[in-house]
Amino acid sequence: MLNFAPYSIFWEDIKSMKNLKHLSLIALLVLFCQDLFAKTDKYRCIWRDDPATTMTIGWNQISGSNPVVYYDLYDHGNRSSSYSYAQNPSHSVESKGMNNYFARLTGLQPGTTYYFVIKDNDSVSRRFFFTTAPDHPYERISIISGGDSRNNRKSRKNANLLVSKLRPHCVLFAGDMTGGDNATQWPQWFDDWQLTISNDGRMTPIIPARGNHEYSNQTLIDLFDSPTRNIQYALTIGGNLLRVYTLNSMMAAGGDQAAWLESDLLLHPDMTWKFAQYHHPIRPHTTRKRDKNAQMAWAKLFYEYGVDMVIECDAHDVKTTWPIRPSTDPGSDAGFIRDDVNGTTYVGEGCWGAPLRPNDDDKAWTRNSGSFNQFKWIFVDQNGVEVRTIKTDNAYSVGEVDPYYVFAEPSNLDVWNPSNGSVVYLNNNQTLASIQPTTPPAPIYTPPPAVYTPPQPTYTPPVVKTEPAPVIKSEPTYIPPPPPPKEKVEEVITSTPVVTKPEPEPTPPPVKEVPVYKPPVYTPPPPVTKPVEKPVERPVLPPSRPAPTPAPIAKKVNEVSNFTTRIENDIVHFMLAAKNESQNLLFELQRSTNGTFFKTIKTRESAAPSGETQNYSFKDKTAMFIDAPKVYYRMKYGTSSSSTQYSAVRSVSLTPWKDYYELELNTEANLLRIHYALQSKGNVELFIYNKRGQEEIRQKFLDQKPGDYTRLVDLRGLASDTYLLHLRSGSEAIVRRVVIP
Repeated sequence: MLNFAPYSIFWEDIKSMKNLKHLSLIALLVLFCQDLFAKTDKYRCIWRDDPATTMTIGWNQISGSNPVVYYDLYDHGNRSSSYSYAQNPSHSVESKGMNNYFARLTGLQPGTTYYFVIKDNDSVSRRFFFTTAPDHPYERISIISGGDSRNNRKSRKNANLLVSKLRPHCVLFAGDMTGGDNATQWPQWFDDWQLTISNDGRMTPIIPARGNHEYSNQTLIDLFDSPTRNIQYALTIGGNLLRVYTLNSMMAAGGDQAAWLESDLLLHPDMTWKFAQYHHPIRPHTTRKRDKNAQMAWAKLFYEYGVDMVIECDAHDVKTTWPIRPSTDPGSDAGFIRDDVNGTTYVGEGCWGAPLRPNDDDKAWTRNSGSFNQFKWIFVDQNGVEVRTIKTDNAYSVGEVDPYYVFAEPSNLDVWNPSNGSVVYLNNNQTLASIQPTTPPAPIYTPPPAVYTPPQPTYTPPVVKTEPAPVIKSEPTYIPPPPPPKEKVEEVITSTPVVTKPEPEPTPPPVKEVPVYKPPVYTPPPPVTKPVEKPVERPVLPPSRPAPTPAPIAKKVNEVSNFTTRIENDIVHFMLAAKNESQNLLFELQRSTNGTFFKTIKTRESAAPSGETQNYSFKDKTAMFIDAPKVYYRMKYGTSSSSTQYSAVRSVSLTPWKDYYELELNTEANLLRIHYALQSKGNVELFIYNKRGQEEIRQKFLDQKPGDYTRLVDLRGLASDTYLLHLRSGSEAIVRRVVIP
């Protein structure tokens, strides 16, 4: 069935118009139909490398073959043959119900707009464009940050739509994109993400972090082409203006991750500003969430190495803090104390569409808190940082920013204005940082003008040249190209400019005005067909083709051709393909916590012998009870008359045991109190498992209406031990740890 969700705003806008005299319905319908019948969809731009010179473009390939991204500095519509550059996908991966393709564009010019289309053997996408980041610190940067879009699609769409209207340089998204991390919800999420694309086709790159509802690192690798397997990385935006650290709060905060963070901070001491983003807040501002004491290792590094601002999510409420540092001194609260001179400001806590929670756990250093759908709109330049909290529920009535000056608030933008002011200011002046005004004092910080003029020395980015330009020497001579016959115009620039005109002729021609040289203003280079730097023939690479069929080789018998793993709802799934089975095989799924000693946990006989490929599946439901960072698997197979063989070893990263939320238990009555919220009507199932993966308790609550619920679970029949509680509603599941002393 066709999904019209990405176009709902389009049609609502049309229906709301009373006067269509100036609206080209034909053009709009062509645009709509062009997307509707394209063989690609679910587009996204990703920053995974240098934002000034690279861009990764991802999409879902519905059908067709040999897709190629055609791009250029100039807009050629969807005429793919007119674009000067072409790039084949670097790779593709089938994941979450989509065929995800990724093309990594490199060698781009900083601060430059590129237009592109995706063409396969039978379709062409609509024309999109993106803009690379500047590679110098003299330009102002606009950023949107947030997270927790989860399962309330209406709120999620509102926030996405505002991204398209505010046109930021990038989006920092700190995890929990979906509720269930499955093949049903992810295609919906990417359909909704198309609302971040502006009406003129502008795409905003995303820098994603992992949340607890991304059940493995592999999700971000498969869907966002993450630059590292651990989902921890850093990107620099605007020369030395800003470095953004993306951390993984689903892995141990200390150890290797803390060592990497500290080493990178040591290597980049000259950054004007340093930000960090991750999912779990160290000190959430709701009592529904537990403190993350292990992440204090990060807070200490933030303070020691001058990280200016940290973006946290997960709590589903709203918070901004005063600058703080780790401390247990008198006046501290929850391990932090206010430090207006050297402290770090913490903002965020989610609300991109996840169920809202009460802001009932403020600290002494909390600036303001709330509970509503929101994200942060952040401006960064050499003088300071501005942070606004944007309420997203009225997205349809908000105007759009001026594309040429994206820092002015559009009409009807709902900016949160709490008791301590609507803007959080970070000033690049240590002696004045303790003054946090509700209105910025002019002597401290004045936003740059709409037309930005960089300070001396004037920065001139490199320009690609395709034909000789006027040569300007120390005493430049201007010669109009080409000069008219018998006419010589010469200009000498000195402290007092003198213009020498040609000697008069008997019938002199009209003297043309001599242009005066002015310092160049950086604009996109003129249209080019063959750039001098890094010339690329069109297309750069020949269109990709299906992998060639291998030459015939000796037929193998009883061959395991594929053994893969994935995690869904904390259950490890295995897919096995076997071919040329000469007789019945016995498969044994083996598991190890160290990669050396394996134990058989599942056995299965093969189907009837066949020369065709046959697929088998296994599940390890008990992996969630293993207190180890990684689990290793392999498949043992063979027959009674053949030697035993083993597949390649596959590893799976598990949620650390300590990172499972531990519920509070009334040990005297052995009653467990749990809270949960439903966004829509449905059935709720509660399970409690022991360490062997056996079910101890099951409860069902049918036809539950939307709202908040509290349940009491009687644990008097269970022995002292550690258990896991699973709370499920539809495809979503929440896992918690229960310890009975």
